[in-house]
Amino acid sequence: MDADIVAFDPTTVSDLATYENANQPAKGVHTVLVNGTFVVENGELKIDADSGQPIRRAIQE
Repeated sequence: MDADIVAFDPTTVSDLATYENANQPAKGVHTVLVNGTFVVENGELKIDADSGQPIRRAIQE
């Protein structure tokens, strides 16, 4: 029952992260809403956004 919204351009979206530089935002992501709060707005990451919480589950061996 967790829902967030991501708006992206399917023609330009791409992952820029590498193993050496893993903390890179995706290109082409326009808007991300988490728990009703903007985390990405107009393509810009909101560093001070504090909404949402991690979704965790038990590790299955």
